[in-house]
Amino acid sequence: GRARQLRSLQIAQASNSIAPALSWAIGTSSAAARVTNKSALMLEDLQSMGIEQPSAPLLKAFLVSSARRTEKASQAINDLENAQPGARDACEDAIGYGIADARRATWCDEHSVIMWYQGAIDADEIAYFQVPVPAELVGTTGRKRLTVTLVHHPVVQPRGFGTYIGLGLK
Repeated sequence: GRARQLRSLQIAQASNSIAPALSWAIGTSSAAARVTNKSALMLEDLQSMGIEQPSAPLLKAFLVSSARRTEKASQAINDLENAQPGARDACEDAIGYGIADARRATWCDEHSVIMWYQGAIDADEIAYFQVPVPAELVGTTGRKRLTVTLVHHPVVQPRGFGTYIGLGLK
């Protein structure tokens, strides 16, 4: 019923006081370092597979698709939904996608495959992709999962916000 801090999700850092020597930090400053590390591990892995210049959106797609929520986070979402129907979306927004796994991002086992596309699709255009389905799965029943992750890389105004002032935006 209340939020608690978990040391396992925090980053130890040198304290600015004599005692204690270590302090613990959380937040986007801490998350940025972890995501950068995982991105570097994925970059190294992709380059070893021959993908010399993976784009930032491709790395982001791999990070997002590898993220999994902990069992406790999933249970918390389910508990909240049971206690307050309709609150699931707000809870999922707060918890996020989960924790990215650099190893899982680019690794396949005998029951999975990762397909990727790195390129641009112009505005008002449609791209079709073939997804090969093994013959063993075509006529079977049971649970199967197809995960699609799309990352958009919008064009950023290179001259800054000041160029929009002429449009009446201030």
